[in-house]
Amino acid sequence: MKIGILGANGKMGRAIVQECKNLQIVCNAYIKATHTKFAKEYNLTNGVHIYYDLEQVAYDSNVLIDVSCAQHAHLHCSVAEKYNLPIIIGTTPHENENFINFNCPILMAANFCISWHYLQQAICNISKRNLHTTCIQEIHHSQKKDAPSGTAKSLAKLLNYDESHIQSLRAGPFVSSHNVTLVNKEEYMMISHQVYSRTIYAKDALYLANLMIEKKAGIYTLNILI
Repeated sequence: MKIGILGANGKMGRAIVQECKNLQIVCNAYIKATHTKFAKEYNLTNGVHIYYDLEQVAYDSNVLIDVSCAQHAHLHCSVAEKYNLPIIIGTTPHENENFINFNCPILMAANFCISWHYLQQAICNISKRNLHTTCIQEIHHSQKKDAPSGTAKSLAKLLNYDESHIQSLRAGPFVSSHNVTLVNKEEYMMISHQVYSRTIYAKDALYLANLMIEKKAGIYTLNILI
């Protein structure tokens, strides 16, 4: 498997590059020419290839993972389509219907963590027991640009919870924290998911990339894929 990482110089991109190195997976890291520090750091690393040309990355890869910026997602999908590649979109926020015209396999994954996916399903099932969502809170590191997080927004949508009421905090070194409170007259439930290392995201991103390689063109979600 040859992984093309779009946005390799960011925190999530670096975590995936490192996991590729750990697993001895060929990693094609796409960065801007101005990111010389990243290039110097990884240029002589076995299995990590530095690219400044998006189409060259696609040509040399068999799956793309986009962890760059949300505004580049359509461009990256068009390149994936041109080279008949599957692509995983890990940026937010996006509406799936905005990508249906691309003729390539696209996985929309606001959160790579498979454990969170299963927990989110459980939360949705629990909410059917007349439990009302009274709070969705998310905490991330101070450099995260979007608020609320894509994960919190997708959960709010599933629970019919007003997105404007999501509590967001950007502080310190938090990787990720999502908390949901559900109540009724008989029960009070608080469910929490804490991530202490981006390694879990990187591991699951590579697992998902492997699943996507043989998929036909279309829009995929984790509900469909796993």
